Amino acid sequence: KRARGQRGAAKKIEGRHIITEVDADGRPSAPAEAAKNFVRHSGWVVRDNVHVSKVYWRRTRARGDNDSFVPESEKDMLWTTMLETFTLPAGTENIVKQWTFKKMAEQFQSFKGDLYKKYILKGLTPNFDVFPKLRDHWDEFVAYKTGQQGQAMMVKNKENAASRLTDAVEASSQGTFRPDREKDELSLALQTPEHPERTRGKGVIPWKIGFKEDIHTYRSRMRSKRDTEAKIADLEYRVSSYELSMQEEVARKVDERMAAHWSQDPQPYIPPPMVSPSGNRSSCASTGQVRSQSMDAMQIQDETTCPVDEITQRTPCELHIPFKNLSIKVCS
Repeated sequence: KRARGQRGAAKKIEGRHIITEVDADGRPSAPAEAAKNFVRHSGWVVRDNVHVSKVYWRRTRARGDNDSFVPESEKDMLWTTMLETFTLPAGTENIVKQWTFKKMAEQFQSFKGDLYKKYILKGLTPNFDVFPKLRDHWDEFVAYKTGQQGQAMMVKNKENAASRLTDAVEASSQGTFRPDREKDELSLALQTPEHPERTRGKGVIPWKIGFKEDIHTYRSRMRSKRDTEAKIADLEYRVSSYELSMQEEVARKVDERMAAHWSQDPQPYIPPPMVSPSGNRSSCASTGQVRSQSMDAMQIQDETTCPVDEITQRTPCELHIPFKNLSIKVCS
């Protein structure tokens, strides 16, 4: 039985939910309730479909082929499951997909970490009636976590966190980082936000008690204003960076398409300018002219005729030039 006040794992979100706004990094942001449900549902999807025996979320150069990864086909299946419940704004699917995969990776590792702390460290086994999908993979998961590779990975993660904490303390002493209540050196080192109802290192204690030295700022609007300005500045930077990357991507694709077109299609044939022979009654037509031996020779050499030769009266015309599979009007 779960202790009072302790949060359980997120459950499947039922029904259909519509996301209307997405941040520049791909995180669903509005409506607020739908955005929260999106994160909750992604946690349920990854826990319900990815076996805990998988060691890594993705493959990297430093990891060998013998390591266990979540295959790309399985990730695509997870994304399809998300789209069965959520509708996204047009044109945002790719960026939301990338953000969701990053979030799922965090949720997957966090879930396995909780299992290690709650069961393996205490020598316990979960109730497989409550967690039926853990049954077939639990022994393999325990073997990895208690084995040499799993222990080495945990030691490495602790060393990395300690190194980040040392860097955060040095940055604070040098003035390049300013601790602000819950946004302290430990939060920077762990790279995760402080839980609203807890204070790291002190237990289930609210911030008002855990950060007594900052109690005078709790009713201050300057904190909220400063946080809002920081979020706006960060959002503007992300949007500008995204626009720049999109412009570069569009320019690159246009260059590739142009190069491919000119390499496959020969240069269009441009006939030589048609010069009306002497003796024409008009600059637009050559009907009724006196045929000469020189003109007969020209016709024998080149049977090409100009389209305007068939025009015998005043007619509105347009001049087009070919470009790829288009015809571009240049004058009329």
